[in-house]
Amino acid sequence: MRAFHMPEPFVRAVEVLYKAATTSIKLNCEEGRPFGNTAGIRQGCPLSPLLYIFVQEVQMRMLREDERIRGIPIPDHDGHAPAADGPVMKERGLVDDVMVAIASPASVPPLLETLDRFESMSNHRMNVDKTMLLLLGTHGNFDPKGDSGAARQLRDRGLTRTHDLRVDGPMRMPDKWHGIILGNAAGTEAEWRGTVAEAAQRATDLATSAMPYGSRGRTAQAASRVLGKAKATLQCTQCRTTKRWSTESWRSCNSQ
Repeated sequence: MRAFHMPEPFVRAVEVLYKAATTSIKLNCEEGRPFGNTAGIRQGCPLSPLLYIFVQEVQMRMLREDERIRGIPIPDHDGHAPAADGPVMKERGLVDDVMVAIASPASVPPLLETLDRFESMSNHRMNVDKTMLLLLGTHGNFDPKGDSGAARQLRDRGLTRTHDLRVDGPMRMPDKWHGIILGNAAGTEAEWRGTVAEAAQRATDLATSAMPYGSRGRTAQAASRVLGKAKATLQCTQCRTTKRWSTESWRSCNSQ
């Protein structure tokens, strides 16, 4: 926090707050013995998100200031075509979700080196299970299973999930970016067909439940397992033929 030029009284207050902090685990209504916290932030504390942002900002700056990591050129604020000396998109972050855009496989080694340095100093670890390599543009034919140095380094980190954004036809990425489904209209329609089929199968399975019909338990079970994924979308999805929301539409959505 001092590196970010935070006021010294604030820094000392946070140090006092975390000095000799302990945590207890409650299991089966029994609270265990407290143990000291050597890392992490207080759960439920309104200050915790801000403290975590300080840590993540260090990683963002390390990625942003490393000139070996070349980002993807994007149009400027006037919409002019991307230029060598124009703006680039390199790093984006929201809390603990990080996206890095690189122009070519040549930026993979310095990128992994920077991530390794941040992990060593912060005790963070990249969640490989939730990490995906998106292929697009000139280097969209990059083969993560190939013999290149970048491909080998990615495999050594355990990164095997890839998705080619250049494919034609229905396209639906298996993951979301901050709750936003990435893909085209055909892929979204195909995803909805799968969701409806899954909900129908769950409803059929629930029909054999031992709970009495009309009971609160059966209703709650059906609402969570069948309508859990689609409830918000079904309530607030705008019809394609309607250009904008009316006041009555919002009232109807908010009252449900």
